[in-house]
Amino acid sequence: MEEQFIGNYKILKKIGSGGMARVYLAVHKDVPNLKVVLKILSDPGQADRFRQEADKLALLDGHSNICRIKHFFNHGEDFVIAMEYIDGVTLEEKVEKEGKFSIEESLRITSEVLDILEVAHQKDIYHRDIKPSNIMIDLAGHIKIIDFGIAKGKSDPSLTMAGTACGTPAYMSPEQFTGNENIDYALADIYAAGTMLYFLLTCEVPFKGDNQFLIRDAKLTKDPQSPRKINSEIPRDLEAVIMKSLKRDPRERYQSACEMKEALVPIMRKYAAADEDKTAAVPVTRPEGEKSKTVPVLIGVAAVAMVAFGLWLFWPSGGNNVQTKEVISQPEVVTDERQVTNADSSNVAIEPEVSPVGTIALTIEPSGDIYLNDMLIGRNVSETTFNADTGQYVMRVENKKAVPQLYESDFYLSSDENFSRQFTFEFPKPAPVHEPPPVAVDSGWLLVGSKPFMADIYLDGQLQSETTPYTFHKPVGEYTVRITLDKDGENIDRSEKAVVRKNDTSRVIFDTTE
Repeated sequence: MEEQFIGNYKILKKIGSGGMARVYLAVHKDVPNLKVVLKILSDPGQADRFRQEADKLALLDGHSNICRIKHFFNHGEDFVIAMEYIDGVTLEEKVEKEGKFSIEESLRITSEVLDILEVAHQKDIYHRDIKPSNIMIDLAGHIKIIDFGIAKGKSDPSLTMAGTACGTPAYMSPEQFTGNENIDYALADIYAAGTMLYFLLTCEVPFKGDNQFLIRDAKLTKDPQSPRKINSEIPRDLEAVIMKSLKRDPRERYQSACEMKEALVPIMRKYAAADEDKTAAVPVTRPEGEKSKTVPVLIGVAAVAMVAFGLWLFWPSGGNNVQTKEVISQPEVVTDERQVTNADSSNVAIEPEVSPVGTIALTIEPSGDIYLNDMLIGRNVSETTFNADTGQYVMRVENKKAVPQLYESDFYLSSDENFSRQFTFEFPKPAPVHEPPPVAVDSGWLLVGSKPFMADIYLDGQLQSETTPYTFHKPVGEYTVRITLDKDGENIDRSEKAVVRKNDTSRVIFDTTE
């Protein structure tokens, strides 16, 4: 078989392909041990995005957890990125092979990913497609982000068609489905990181569906299922971090990668302290067949003591032959209210026993009742700081008027640790003063979708304020459904009949990509 070269690189094998690029494993023709991954642009229409990916990798070059770019060049009419070769597997492949990650490993990986995002966000670069298949773990356990294909800089022109979304639906934030141009992609990356952490701990994503429309509707209208219902080993404080990162409203999530990473720190410390305790409790074992040397040593010591006692007993000035030896009493030494009368102990300073303590600092908005191991610490507290002995604690913060009414957090307080936590209670909104319009008794639902979405919708000739995908609640009957869409300068106009049946859902999906 004739060897194939791309530039100075000899192709070894094809390792993947996607909508934008083909991916090969290759080696440099003059340096056989220099392996690289070559990404070759498949769609010439994506040339600007391909250059943008190379530029983002170059800007972030030097971070140990980001796959490095080695070369960007033209091969004939093809654009090629030569990237660092990583000997390892993606997180998705590892989960498929070995199942869910441990809590300790999931925390470490997520913390490192958040560290990468923090650096990227500081440079106004947003990944927009954080997911387990885009993150590799090498043979030494190091984490690498390998794909910045749809990354976007703050000042970059948008390369996504108006009205379409860019990313992987299972990991996209709700706002990414809306087509809104004013999205804070830093908060979208945080949502994706929380989804990834959810997946590592449960082998499932928070929202699943047969198509992107069902996933979108669920994300825009529902809260995710708690990961503790899937994996009961997840502690409540980690559950709270995950659920906050997956809030539908971006303003209710962590407002930076750094803030989310700091929320994971006390949980990571708890598990690190538990590991240290396990290590300290491991008994020393001897190899099988090896005899203990303790017994012979004790016998030798006892023999020497007996000889010394005999010499002292029969020595002229020793034992019962002592006639006029003066007994000198030692003064009492009092140290920290402890009396020491033994002469040999008179010069030993006795330190008072001090229990190791840590500090707990809490902020509660607006206020709440604090319980520590079921003991009431304070009522209607907004902010407090106090010391506590080291050890395992269960903290409960309650506000009977809020929804939810309580938060629980279990943690291990280490010596000299400053454990801080913030709780925010939300209160139910008052019921609207106006009554909702009556719903027709005989009615059903009509879901209108399109590929790409964000098309205008007409029902029986009337333009609707909503765009695709959208589910209408309509009286039973037949409707003429029409959509219009501007696609690459071409005006797409499609229509179809749909029948709404009682308590049923009818679907009309217009695929303009065919």
